[in-house]
Amino acid sequence: MLLTARLKMRFVTACRQYLPQLVLLVLLANLADVDFLIGLGTEANANALHHGFTHSLAAAVFVALAVSCVWRIAGSFWRSATLYFLCHSSALAVGERIQLALGPGCGG
Repeated sequence: MLLTARLKMRFVTACRQYLPQLVLLVLLANLADVDFLIGLGTEANANALHHGFTHSLAAAVFVALAVSCVWRIAGSFWRSATLYFLCHSSALAVGERIQLALGPGCGG
């Protein structure tokens, strides 16, 4: 019973310590789809702006460098920028893979 309480305390402490970083990485992974939300508010077709600039590698580089200037979660600037780039661009790769599998006009 004492071991279970210690493990639970360690888990809670780790969650509190790393939750902000996890939230940031989840937001970065989904940031490419912010154009969909903008399309919901401005166009009749929510997909009108989707797969625009936010789905480019240039945007992934820009986001990675900008966020690294503000918060370095991996120690150095370049390690954090690499982590942010991989997080943002992985969502792009998954979206493109879904679109290729389902065909034009579907998914991603």
